[in-house]
Amino acid sequence: MNGQLHFNICNLPSSFLLDKEVPDIDKRIDENIPSELEYCCFYWAYHLGKCVLDEGLRSMLKTFIQRKMIFWIEVMFLLDKLSLCLDVLGTALKLKLEKENKDLLRQFNEMVTICTLGSIKGRTPHLYLSVVPFFMKDIAIFDDFHNLMEVKKARKLLRQLGFWNTPSGINCLDISPDGSMLVTGLANGEIIFWDTKTSVPMGDPCRGHSHSVTSVAFSSDGERIVSGSDDNTVRVWNARTGAPERDSFQGHSDKVTSVAFSPGGEKIVSGSDDKTVRVWNTLT
Repeated sequence: MNGQLHFNICNLPSSFLLDKEVPDIDKRIDENIPSELEYCCFYWAYHLGKCVLDEGLRSMLKTFIQRKMIFWIEVMFLLDKLSLCLDVLGTALKLKLEKENKDLLRQFNEMVTICTLGSIKGRTPHLYLSVVPFFMKDIAIFDDFHNLMEVKKARKLLRQLGFWNTPSGINCLDISPDGSMLVTGLANGEIIFWDTKTSVPMGDPCRGHSHSVTSVAFSSDGERIVSGSDDNTVRVWNARTGAPERDSFQGHSDKVTSVAFSPGGEKIVSGSDDKTVRVWNTLT
């Protein structure tokens, strides 16, 4: 990879075009990112994890991280594999590396997260125009990118990693214990699961509540969520399929405002505007 990766590998002509609008984009990718390079881009961290990192490998890896990694991200961008890019970086961060390279990997991981969750997917040139400027002071290779706008370090802490839109107002949300899923409870009564790496909804919205969803919470194993609603009910959903686990829990006489699982997941607690806290058995 160190010998093949370089800036603008597919010679994209303009930042004003979506990747798919570039003439002969598929041909450009096939000619400039051959199958052997694609394989290396997908699996380099996996294979390094199976090796003993001697001085020779460490030296090559240092060169790759410090001089070529941004061009690897460009290739993954072109191949529409940013989610996989995050997985590869996660694997690489588990390797026993020097602090300097670990820190760089974390910076690149943050960069790819911004690309994945932001609005530049499918616009590869904006990797350099819209994201790299925020990292100019942190990554040595960017010293060579003299034509890029520089963003002051003082503003870096305020940058937004990404955003996505929902079909209704969001009243509540929770993140799964492993960080892979986000669940949102909406004003229209729907519940939506999201892939946190891609910001893509995971299946259709969950529908069951007749009024606004006011509270959602994951179980400790991430397999279920509980929801409370202005319809005075509590519901449990399968986090993988979005299917309801059972009939709703009914007993509150006013809006349910807060819900949570017990650590073992066998009980649910709910709080309501009816001034009561109720405990429910999920096993019966």
